[in-house]
Amino acid sequence: MDIINENGDCEPVNDQRVYELIDRIRNCDSRSSSDYFSLKSLLEDHSNLLSNNVLETVLEVLSDPSIYTLHDEETTIMLELHLRTLLAAVYAFSCSESCLKQNPRYDLFIRLMEFAKFQISGDVLRSKDVETISTNEKIFMRNYNIGFLLWILRDMIHDMYAMFNQTSDITVVDLDIVEDERITSDVNTQLLKVFNFKNPVSSWYSQWKKLFIILQNLINSKNLDERILLEQLWSYGLEELKQPKDEWDDTIQNINALILHGNDPTIARSLWFGILDLSQELATTTQSLANLVFIYYLALQSLQNAPNIHIRSKAIEVLIIISKKHKMLNAQFVIDFQDMLKVLREVSSNHAVKFQKLFNIISRRCLVAQNIIFHKSQFNDQITSGLDRNIKADDQSQKQIYDILSSELTCPITQDMSEKFQKLPCGHFLSVQAIETWSDECRSKEKLFSCCLCRSEFQFEEIQDEQISAMHQGLYQQLILVKDISNIQNNMNILGKLAPFSLINSNQEIRGKKKTLGMFKKAHPAYSKAKTAIKEEKFPIAIFWLNRLLDNWPDSYSIRCERAYALQQLGDFHQSICDLNIAVHFNPKKIQAWCLLGSVYHQMENNKLALLHVTKALNLEPTNQQGLLTRGLIYTKMNRTNDALKDFDTLLNLDSHKMISSQSTSKISSILQMLHLERIIFNNTINKDPIVECLRKRSMIYFKKNKFQLVKQDLDRLLYWEPKDRDALLLRGKTHQLMNEFDLAIEDFDKALTMDPRDSWVINRRARCLSEIGRRREAINDSNTALKYNPSNGYFYTSRSYIVTSFGYLDQALDYAHLASIIDRSNKENVYRRAWAYFHLQQYGDAIHDLEIPISDLDDDDPENAWKWSLGGFILHFFKKEHDDAFTYFNKAIELDPDLVDIYCYRGQLYTFCGEYDKALQDLNNAIGILSHETYLYQNLGHLYYEMGEYNLALETLNNAEKLLSGYHSNFPNQIARSRILTYRGMTYHKLEKYTEALDNLNQAIEIQVNNHDVVPIVERGLLYYSMGEMDKALIDLEEGLKITPKNDYICQSLRNARLCKGKIYLSREQNIEATDEIEESKILNSSLQNRWNTDFTLSKERKDEIKQIIEVGNDLLREARAGFEDGKIIFDRQTFNKILSQWEKVLEIEPFNPQSYPVVSALRLMRKYHQDLIKPSPID
Repeated sequence: MDIINENGDCEPVNDQRVYELIDRIRNCDSRSSSDYFSLKSLLEDHSNLLSNNVLETVLEVLSDPSIYTLHDEETTIMLELHLRTLLAAVYAFSCSESCLKQNPRYDLFIRLMEFAKFQISGDVLRSKDVETISTNEKIFMRNYNIGFLLWILRDMIHDMYAMFNQTSDITVVDLDIVEDERITSDVNTQLLKVFNFKNPVSSWYSQWKKLFIILQNLINSKNLDERILLEQLWSYGLEELKQPKDEWDDTIQNINALILHGNDPTIARSLWFGILDLSQELATTTQSLANLVFIYYLALQSLQNAPNIHIRSKAIEVLIIISKKHKMLNAQFVIDFQDMLKVLREVSSNHAVKFQKLFNIISRRCLVAQNIIFHKSQFNDQITSGLDRNIKADDQSQKQIYDILSSELTCPITQDMSEKFQKLPCGHFLSVQAIETWSDECRSKEKLFSCCLCRSEFQFEEIQDEQISAMHQGLYQQLILVKDISNIQNNMNILGKLAPFSLINSNQEIRGKKKTLGMFKKAHPAYSKAKTAIKEEKFPIAIFWLNRLLDNWPDSYSIRCERAYALQQLGDFHQSICDLNIAVHFNPKKIQAWCLLGSVYHQMENNKLALLHVTKALNLEPTNQQGLLTRGLIYTKMNRTNDALKDFDTLLNLDSHKMISSQSTSKISSILQMLHLERIIFNNTINKDPIVECLRKRSMIYFKKNKFQLVKQDLDRLLYWEPKDRDALLLRGKTHQLMNEFDLAIEDFDKALTMDPRDSWVINRRARCLSEIGRRREAINDSNTALKYNPSNGYFYTSRSYIVTSFGYLDQALDYAHLASIIDRSNKENVYRRAWAYFHLQQYGDAIHDLEIPISDLDDDDPENAWKWSLGGFILHFFKKEHDDAFTYFNKAIELDPDLVDIYCYRGQLYTFCGEYDKALQDLNNAIGILSHETYLYQNLGHLYYEMGEYNLALETLNNAEKLLSGYHSNFPNQIARSRILTYRGMTYHKLEKYTEALDNLNQAIEIQVNNHDVVPIVERGLLYYSMGEMDKALIDLEEGLKITPKNDYICQSLRNARLCKGKIYLSREQNIEATDEIEESKILNSSLQNRWNTDFTLSKERKDEIKQIIEVGNDLLREARAGFEDGKIIFDRQTFNKILSQWEKVLEIEPFNPQSYPVVSALRLMRKYHQDLIKPSPID
């Protein structure tokens, strides 16, 4: 009898809750089935680990037989539930760290014997009440589940003890047990023998344990497939079916034999019983109707072939419970039960009577159990109604079952039903016939066998070693019984024997023959299957059927192209090219093969051959959409973006003409309908796929060129066709963000997240957007969520650096950028983030050590390296003052990528610094022409106009720069920008002698109080006060400015002006010595790099070598950890994390600011402090 399933309303509880449940179970008046369900659920939940003390208490209480004293039908059912909960407790105990030592095991064995005595004495008492029933018939009344559970508990306890004590020399203790007068002395003797320490574990226990562990894993993991257990149950079940069957009347005469037959377990076939018991538990929990059907037929076959009363009763019990879960199975069970009665009557009426009586007894027990277990519970109804929704109420049950069986037994490759299925090492099931045919196909190409569904490759020996699926064999036999399979077989030839249709012998022209061949080809069943597979992107299946078609039509151009396309999708480029070359040979004037050749070579990154072939296609048909799209993609890959745009423009212009034509024809159609004339059918359907892809690619080119208005236009059009295109929504959101349209950006990100709320890329982008408009908490929450879903994505840590920068946490921003570089060293934005942080922290020496890229590492001809040349020039100019080399780097970067805005900006600043104003003006205007909405470009241009003496232009440009400030004005980048704008504007007003406006702007700049950006406005205000004649105020500001260490050329220039001004003030006061000192100081003032790494020069060679070795080991550890990073995975386990951190900290013990170790250590410490959830516990924790 199944008392397995929990009642569904239990909530997770803690140890205190377990104690409450145990207290109620102790009391016979208060305990209920729901207490057992709740406790069993807790014990089986591996995620809710209970303490060892709790487990020991549970084991002690549940193994106490004294809590059961009365014998009745309900007690028997509760006892079964009690023992099942005890089984869960013993298994939970075996999975814990506790060790079941000899004395506790000794006590458990004694208590199990007492449970056995209680059950046997109950049988004796019940026998006295039904003396009119024969001995054999009394056996029908037994609950064999209890005997089986006692036996399993005995074996599990024995096995658990053996795991902790790997020795055969165990001290045997005599069991000090008082014989029970209610049962015979013979039974007492047998009990002592069964529950003896030296009695071995049953031979079948290891097989049952394997199945039981799979079931427990299914309970604890929603990701495991129930088919794993089903296949194992069928496999073991069919092995039991093959063993010799006892005679029907060979029931075991001894009423206690199920418990006591320890010397010969094959009599009761305990493994078979256990298989059915586990099947019953799976049946009560599964939500799959198909799986329920498969369990049903396993139980039915067991009933039909049961060798004894134990298996027969258990099979009936399983069938009754399954039949209550779904009306379809209930109807089928009625049919199967009547059929079996009919067969038994033909053999012997006595057999039919016994069978009917056994069925009635078990049905009654199930009904009583249901009343106990599901009292005041809707659980059973919920399960039933949930499954019933899958089937129409008015369908016939046998047809429904046939559909389920035939679907399972239809090979996904051949689409034919088969008896023999083989499981591949990858887990997929294919018919033996499909595997043999596909094996021949692979051998002929001298390739490894590959699964047609997932493309996993195996040695042929691995395939041959796999067993035939027992479940599919068993179900096939049932399918034949449900419905004569011959009636549903179509007239198609089976796999590997597809014969071409006979062609009509006629004298038609060749063109007519080809048309006829095409009609026959398309009528062939393999053709429709291939087309369907391609449409559903099941390319291995498509290839399978296309191969069959090519066996019959080897000269078919279209089939060659179809197969080439499918091979291309699976990465088999060389075979695809072979097919396409053959197709071109058949018909060189058709364009499909030429286009596909271009696409394949493009995917192989052989762009020259790709361009050659697709151009041939377009020479044949210049307006072919697929050809234009493919060539545009090739041009894009070759960085010929202008050529790509021409092709994309041509394609989309064709689309516009078609749309105009379509609109015109619809108007004509309306007029004809109004005149009651015959409606003309126009065939102007627009092929959306090339258009959508073209819009996507063109918008990406425009985005790279910073033409954001054009990006929006293309994406608006794309989203009209495909409103749920996630990539288009993300790109449009980014475009809105860069155009300072933050509300629209967030709206697009929200739309994208409705399709996948866990899309970490979209969440991360929204976090950046929120930070720009000052929504700090939401930005951090989004960033944390993105990192939670995808913790090994280095770009997300770069984004976090960007976000915390917005709020002015530059040190933390630098640490996040370092952390990003640990995880992913290839992210170029992360390099910029570090450069930005170093620059504004004025840690120029640190930047040089961390960011400088050796020129030997740069490829002179790779456009992808343009940003590296640009960054190198930035470092040379701002950090190292090597201006000539900086110009060389900038010039090289522009040669590689003329559209990279930053290059013109940096070089323009350098030209301004060097006084080459015309060149600076040209560079900055070029930059603004590419990126017209960036405030920092206008800031630099305003400063340039100031240096040129174009003060009115400077003011106009600086005002534009202020208008272009994006997002929240108080975020840190905007504070820096406003400080610069106000300072430059104050300086400009000073030159225009508008002292009030100048003072107001400089005061505002100083009030912003941006770290490391105060020196220039303070000095400039001092100079302004000098011009206003307020010498005391001027000296105060100038002296305050001179307290700041000159760390770059720009600060030096400002401080020189400060000293010269001080000299003038001193001269005006006739303080000639002080004036001379200030003037001389201004001449020798130079920037000073603050290099924290200078301790390296004081270290001995031995210490330097030691550091080098430590760093090499540290880098090896990081590379090893990085190799295991995957999307959605925790980055480090705690043991690995601690090992890496301690290794790099060794360097800092020797050299506190080592330039290689310091960033790594600070990044890892940041992770430990703020992102503990990304470090998973080690197995030993």
